[in-house]
Amino acid sequence: MARPAVSGWESVFGFPDDPTPGDAEVLGELARSYRSVADNAGDALPLVSGLENQQVGEGKSMDKLRDKLGDLANKYASCTAPTTPVRDSSYLPGTT
Repeated sequence: MARPAVSGWESVFGFPDDPTPGDAEVLGELARSYRSVADNAGDALPLVSGLENQQVGEGKSMDKLRDKLGDLANKYASCTAPTTPVRDSSYLPGTT
């Protein structure tokens, strides 16, 4: 849906001016950045999950690495899930 002209906000929504001012191109760039972060976290998640679940590596060094990683897999998983609607949306300018 195209944004109404500034003069159209009152007739459409009853607002005297744009209730959500901002630059649509900046919003589109932000959406692309979030999509990129989510994609990168999604790519890393299987490796980090494998380390956390002890499916990859063994020995004292790997145990120490797992201690350092902590709940990194959960952080990566949470990084991918909330951005799915943004990543999959086509209503944001410049995100198709």
